[in-house]
Amino acid sequence: MNDWTEGNTIQWHAPPPSSPPGFWPVRISKLLVLSILTLGIYELVWFWRNWRAINEAAPGSVNPWARTFFSGIMYFSLVERVGVSSGALLAVGYIALNAMARLPDPYWLISFTSVLFLLPTAISINRLCHDFEWPASSGWRVRDFTIPLV
Repeated sequence: MNDWTEGNTIQWHAPPPSSPPGFWPVRISKLLVLSILTLGIYELVWFWRNWRAINEAAPGSVNPWARTFFSGIMYFSLVERVGVSSGALLAVGYIALNAMARLPDPYWLISFTSVLFLLPTAISINRLCHDFEWPASSGWRVRDFTIPLV
C-alpha cells in the first residue's frame, strides 16, 4: 500500500532563481569612495555596467551607451526596473544635485552628494543579486585604488 506522503517533499525555502536578474552589483563602499574620488565619473561607470547587464540579459532591449549618456533621465527607468520604492524621487534628487555643479564656488561641491541618491538602488540591486556570483569588478581591486590617484 502506498503512503499518501510518498513523493511529496516540503520545501522550506524557495528554490534559487535559475538565472541572474540582469543587474551589476557593486560594493556600496566602492560606489561611494570612487564616486567622490573620480568627481562623479564612477557614477557613469555604474550606470553603464548596469545598462550593459540589462542588455546582456535581454539582448537588444536597451542601448547602454545612450542610457549612460542620459543617465539622469534614464535613472527613472532603472529604479523602475529594480523596483525601488520612491524611485521617482530618487531620480529627481539625483538630477537636481547634479545640476548644482553649475553653482558658483564653493556651492558646486554640493553636487558630489548626488551619489547618495544612487545608494537605495545599488542596495536593491545587491539584494537581487545576493544568491549569484558577483563579477570580480564589483569588489575592490588594486586598480580601483590606482586609477583615482592618477
